[in-house]
Amino acid sequence: MIIEFEHLKKLKEESSLTFDKWTSQKNHRYSNVNVHQKENHFNLGLVRLHGSGTAEHCISLVKERLASFSLDLDTDIVASPTDGASVMVKVGRLLHCFQQLCFTHGLQLVIVDTLYKKISEPISERTATAIMTESDIDDNDDTGQTEQGVIVNADSP
Repeated sequence: MIIEFEHLKKLKEESSLTFDKWTSQKNHRYSNVNVHQKENHFNLGLVRLHGSGTAEHCISLVKERLASFSLDLDTDIVASPTDGASVMVKVGRLLHCFQQLCFTHGLQLVIVDTLYKKISEPISERTATAIMTESDIDDNDDTGQTEQGVIVNADSP
């Protein structure tokens, strides 16, 4: 793989990086590191995580793994899609490459919260109000007419 990476770097091929933490049944933590290119995918294997799982620690372990394959996180990687976990969001802020948060992961979290979170107060006491401001009004439709703002109030049981 090192020879392949050297060849792709000479061709100025851009690479992206994915990695995510995983915990085994024995409570051992790992991070799986993958490098992606246009038509290629390289699994660089699992990295064992010892100690705290901070963003800085994750980045240092990923840098070490990439270095063992003659890749530099700061110069050879242009993007890194991640899930929406807070540690991964911080990782994205610390990296020099672009970060894209996973939309599917975010949608799954919303669905789980909606279906499984306990409601702390009765529905009849909750209020949902949505106000459409003038900037949200679509006045560019084909009829030349503008839509009106809408206020929704769900106070009733």
